[in-house]
Amino acid sequence: MIKIHRREKKNRFIIRLYMIVFLIIVFSPAICLYILFRTQKLFISPLPKSVHRIEKKIAIYSQSVKELELLLVNKKIHFLSIKEDNNLSAFIILLKNKGEIILSLEKNLEEQVASLQLILTRFTIEGKGVRSLDFRFNKPVIVFL
Repeated sequence: MIKIHRREKKNRFIIRLYMIVFLIIVFSPAICLYILFRTQKLFISPLPKSVHRIEKKIAIYSQSVKELELLLVNKKIHFLSIKEDNNLSAFIILLKNKGEIILSLEKNLEEQVASLQLILTRFTIEGKGVRSLDFRFNKPVIVFL
């Protein structure tokens, strides 16, 4: 009886040992894969988060340039070129009469172009030339020739 009991204990021990080895073999690759592919970053990015914001602004900018060109053509405003401001917060439009228009990206482009058309037609009728017109502020800033 004692020998049978010892044999059963030994068999249970061996079965438990096999189970533990089996579980280690099965779960160790899963744990390794989890550590490799977890979503939390293990490193600190050397690029600041503002780089991602700038990329988004560039995407918005390229889409807005086409929209702005269409608006200017529809309003019959003759321009030479459209450039971007250094910090991507405004458009700089060079007019054929050597005027410079600055439109804000923070405001509605349609409203700014409509105001631009009104201002240019009024000053053309009055015979005044516009050197620069800045729409980045609440009230447009006008510099005459």
